[in-house]
Amino acid sequence: MPNTFLSALTIYDNMLRLEKISLTYAHTLQCSELLSFQQDAVLLYVCAHRLAG
Repeated sequence: MPNTFLSALTIYDNMLRLEKISLTYAHTLQCSELLSFQQDAVLLYVCAHRLAG
């Protein structure tokens, strides 16, 4: 995985922690796969919010 993608995941994880949203690892993988490694933390964040519903 490119370092930039890992950085995006770190930002995504931090944003979720700040909002106290808890997702399973499977949900995180689902979001990542949907984006096809586009390296966009904001889209990952939006996806996580939708899954957390």
